[in-house]
Amino acid sequence: MARVCALPPLRRGGQGGETSARRSRTRQLAAALALCLSGCAMPLAAQPAGPLRLEDALSIGLESSYGIRIARQTEALAEVSNTPGAAGMLPTAAFAATQSLATNNTQLKFFSGDERSVNGATTVNFNANVQLNWTLFDGMAMFVRRDRLAESAALQSVQTQREVAAAAYGITLAFYNVVIQQELYRVLEQNLTLSADRRQLAAGRLRVGAGSELALLQARVDFNTDSSALLRQELALTQSKARLNRLLLYDPGAPLEVQPGVPLDQTLSLDTLEAEIMSQNPELLAARANIRLSELAVREARADLLPSLNLNATLNFTRFTTEAGVLQSNRSYGPSAALVLSYPIFSAGARRRAIEGAAIGAEQASLRYESLRADLQSDLYLQYEAYRAALELIAIEAASLEIARSNAAITAGKYRLGAANELEVRQAQVNLVAAENRLLSARYTAKLAETDLRFLAGQLRVD
Repeated sequence: MARVCALPPLRRGGQGGETSARRSRTRQLAAALALCLSGCAMPLAAQPAGPLRLEDALSIGLESSYGIRIARQTEALAEVSNTPGAAGMLPTAAFAATQSLATNNTQLKFFSGDERSVNGATTVNFNANVQLNWTLFDGMAMFVRRDRLAESAALQSVQTQREVAAAAYGITLAFYNVVIQQELYRVLEQNLTLSADRRQLAAGRLRVGAGSELALLQARVDFNTDSSALLRQELALTQSKARLNRLLLYDPGAPLEVQPGVPLDQTLSLDTLEAEIMSQNPELLAARANIRLSELAVREARADLLPSLNLNATLNFTRFTTEAGVLQSNRSYGPSAALVLSYPIFSAGARRRAIEGAAIGAEQASLRYESLRADLQSDLYLQYEAYRAALELIAIEAASLEIARSNAAITAGKYRLGAANELEVRQAQVNLVAAENRLLSARYTAKLAETDLRFLAGQLRVD
């Protein structure tokens, strides 16, 4: 979104304050230009207030994507080329005019014995014409080209859909990666807080003589270990935000907060997804369009086996004047027309080779389609199994997390009462972090599988 800068109104001074008014205008112009330049340095899309939602990220990213914009321009170019004239169905007309001037020394000798000699004789020749060329019949090739241009435009529309789906896929995964990294950072931050409390408790026990130096040292080591893990996670979060910012055309280091939570659709059906793949997968649609284009190429090659009929019409005007010669001037004008029937009798096998090559191309396009369909069906099955397994794993890991939380809370309470040692507390703490991490990983894996399924089914087409 371009930012429009409006210059502030300039104040006019009286006659006595003309110099001060000019200075004021200069300062106002400088301030306005600085404001405009600072606005032009902003990213293409302004960041929304509050946490970024997935819908906002898709809207911003798809609007700003260079790949989508290029694909749409290519689609517009294909639409511009999809005309009857480009297919050769309309006549062409051209106007041409020529004016020539020549000066010659001329000596003429006639059969009658007369002679004439002219030095510096001027000859002027002017010719103007309008030519019309129209192919009336070319073996139906013009109609095949018309269908081919329409199919090419449809294919480019599918290519644009594929570009949009790929961009939406990348933005979705990058968005939820930031969500997961944020959640993991929160888990490690809470774990560091527990380690800090444990270190403080160990130090207090040592002061009153109820603890040991070894327990305090171990608590400090664990605190430093958790601090290091939090720093590494902070780096991972920063990198994931930078990748999402790149897809949104933001500055890589721009502050970014995303809406927490990873919603999952647990109602996806394998049969429904397979039907949608056959009807709206961009890759498969493009492969079908290529089959139709290759079939049209065969028809166009076969059209060369038939004769062609062309209409040529000319409206001509000629004027010729000379100072030496038999005629002093000559002027002619009028229309002329001709029908031209042509048929190549022998082309050294070129037409046969063109037809056979087009037929082979059509067969290859059909084989590529069948191969792609088999690959998509295999990918669908594998991704759907991964999706189901991830959903089951989420349920298991959620139950494990509840157990880990209860165990950590009980162990922490026993440690405060002196009924648990440092090793038991640390183990419960590690188990809790691992359970949190496994659940987050399972949710992200399920979301990844769900997004893959929607991408295969062509459900990521966003207007």
